[in-house]
Amino acid sequence: PFPALLYIAVPGNSLWLGEAPLTDIASQIVSSSGASGHNVEYLLKLASFMREFIPEAEDSHLFTLEFLVRTRIKENKLCLKSLMGEIASPPKSPERDPPPEDEVGAAQALRVDTFEFTSRVPPKKLRCLNI
Repeated sequence: PFPALLYIAVPGNSLWLGEAPLTDIASQIVSSSGASGHNVEYLLKLASFMREFIPEAEDSHLFTLEFLVRTRIKENKLCLKSLMGEIASPPKSPERDPPPEDEVGAAQALRVDTFEFTSRVPPKKLRCLNI
């Protein structure tokens, strides 16, 4: 057993769409993100996981949303890599001397908990998230 975090949307939530048309849900997914990442990343990784590990599952709701979200991304010329959390590495800068040890310690002490869940996940690999 291992701890898991589960989010459940309920009608009292301000972002609850309820029985909205799939096109509306897809638009909301493309325009929404949270502390754990972009909703596009979650949806596309879930669809990929289902195809790879549970190919017999017939989830037309999920796979239609995947198609609609990918269509919205193309129509709006959005960067799929950035939506998936794949940030390009910045250009290399000239070599510099490392900062003094006291500056490194001070920078680490100032770090604020950003609720980055993946940084606290044990080394066990989560297949559905590939982390």
